[in-house]
Amino acid sequence: MSKKVITGATLVLTICFILLGVIFKSAADSQRGVSVSTGIMLNGKYTETSSGKIGANNEKYQILNKGGTMFYILSGVTGIICIVSVVRQKKNK
Repeated sequence: MSKKVITGATLVLTICFILLGVIFKSAADSQRGVSVSTGIMLNGKYTETSSGKIGANNEKYQILNKGGTMFYILSGVTGIICIVSVVRQKKNK
């Protein structure tokens, strides 16, 4: 393969991996749920009796968060390969 094809392919892979990382991280954030609390009012003062999260799925959050991190790492690796191939092309000219 020519060096230009390698540079173009690694650039496209870098962009795709960054996009996948963003998608996975935003999907992970949606799995955190919503914080809620219940309580009572005594003499005009709110006293919390319990609190927690509704709609949280910790297992999915961890899976998606790890996937997003993996895609960010892959984008870094392919980005470095792209930069190295560009520098080598400039050096050979």
